[in-house]
Amino acid sequence: MNNFSFKYKFILTFVIVEIFFILLIVGMNFISINNATEKLIKKEITTTKYLLESLIKLPISVYDLATLDDITKQSTVGSLNSIIIFDINNTPLSKNYNINTSYEKLSKIDITKNNEIFEKDNRYIIDKLLIKEEDILVGSAFLIFDTNDIDKQIEKNKQNVFFIILIEILISTLIAYFLGRNLTKKLSNLTKMAKKIGNEEEIEILYEKDKNELAILNNSITKMYEDINLRNEKLKEAKIVFDNITEAIIFLDEKKQIISANNSFFKITKFDEKEVRGNNLFKLLNLNEEEIDYSEKNDIKIKINNNDYLNILLNINTVYDELKNTKNYIVLFVDITKERKKEDLLQIQSKMATMGEMISNIAHQWRQPLSAISTISSTVKIQSELDLLPKEELHQSLDNIIKSVRYLSETIDDFRNFFKVEKEIKEFEISELFNSLKKILSARITHNEITLNINKLDYDIHVIGLKNELIQSLINIINNAIDAIISNNIAKGVVDINIKEVDDFIEIEIQDNAGGIPHKVLNKIFEPYFTTKHQSQGTGIGLYMTHTIITQHCKGKIDATNRNSGALFTITIPKELS
Repeated sequence: MNNFSFKYKFILTFVIVEIFFILLIVGMNFISINNATEKLIKKEITTTKYLLESLIKLPISVYDLATLDDITKQSTVGSLNSIIIFDINNTPLSKNYNINTSYEKLSKIDITKNNEIFEKDNRYIIDKLLIKEEDILVGSAFLIFDTNDIDKQIEKNKQNVFFIILIEILISTLIAYFLGRNLTKKLSNLTKMAKKIGNEEEIEILYEKDKNELAILNNSITKMYEDINLRNEKLKEAKIVFDNITEAIIFLDEKKQIISANNSFFKITKFDEKEVRGNNLFKLLNLNEEEIDYSEKNDIKIKINNNDYLNILLNINTVYDELKNTKNYIVLFVDITKERKKEDLLQIQSKMATMGEMISNIAHQWRQPLSAISTISSTVKIQSELDLLPKEELHQSLDNIIKSVRYLSETIDDFRNFFKVEKEIKEFEISELFNSLKKILSARITHNEITLNINKLDYDIHVIGLKNELIQSLINIINNAIDAIISNNIAKGVVDINIKEVDDFIEIEIQDNAGGIPHKVLNKIFEPYFTTKHQSQGTGIGLYMTHTIITQHCKGKIDATNRNSGALFTITIPKELS
């Protein structure tokens, strides 16, 4: 029945219900007719017995056999088929017996239990009449009633009823068919429309003005079809964006197995779709899942299909169901290999840009000890030639030369450490950082008569981080401050450095008195290649690299503002870089 259309289901249901109620009514009528017939027969038997008792009582009392014969002959009318009259000793006195069943067999039937006999298609009801005279039994009569005519009439009525039932069922079926066809015509059309919508076929449907249920359903389907078309258009647009966006987008199931991915993922990783589907993303890209932070972007390396490695920026979002159970993961990453190479190149350029200044600083640092070595050497040579060089004075002169050479060596070590390119996380004291900084910048500061003040309130703080990169960042900022002091002709240039410990962070403030940064460019100073200096003096990568080192490498932050007629740079870094 599940394969039937709604129309035929409606017709079948209508006919079954109609048949059920017809049969129920007919059955109840048949029961009622049968009960009425039985009551009618019983009433007739009772009436007949009453009349016969009054007729037979006197003749049987006086043993008038002629009268009894007349009674038996004349009484077998209507339903009464046969009669046998007995005396008190059950001796037959008169009878009118008209059935085939023998009297002897009939007399043995217990009419209290079974008062019916059947001959072929005829049914006979047997009853016994007891004849009494003033409560004294004087005889009896055996009565046989023929119900054949009544039964045939009832059977004929039943046949007529069944014929009427068949006609009514046929008419009901026709009515149900036409009714079902008319009622379900629009519904069938709506069903076909729904199937076409499901198969994404083009259809044309219109809104109806009627207010009946089918019109409302038609309008609902029309609205749904329009919404589906609109959503399909949006999905197509989203699919185009999804497939063409530069970021790789991957959908994972709760077991982190790949469900689907966009074109950028396959383009970046060089994998084929068949290789990817159903595989664990972390195993596929050779990633250690324990190192992934789901709460932020991860700058990591992945292994792609050609055994090459790429730098990516990875972000993982977890999708939860209504019960807050993990349902899916949405993974996004972008290839930053080129950007990383550019960043490394910019860092090298930044180093190279400051190298000239550093060489100048080295020259200033070396000028005095080299001059001292030259003077001492010349004096020792002259005194030696004139035999005027005492042994003690020679030793003292050689000690001075050794001190100057050691100073030169220490200076070389300081600058060599600065130019190291490896990123090594190690533990150091903040005082070591600023001692190295003062040595590197001391010549330039002294030469330009600039005062460098370092607040040592929290000077002996232990830090685990990138010491060399942090020195480079601070040098870039202080060199910019020195350049600003020189270019603005500040008579007494000052650079103040304050160091504070705030919870698990170190806060470094660098304040100069060079007049500050123009307000209109204050939000651009950390952009690459942006500079306020003359083209021959600035490259625009110093502060950009400083910002990159502080925010990305050192996991800190840097802000710039103007305060007290100068620029204020505030650097915040964690005391322990994990």
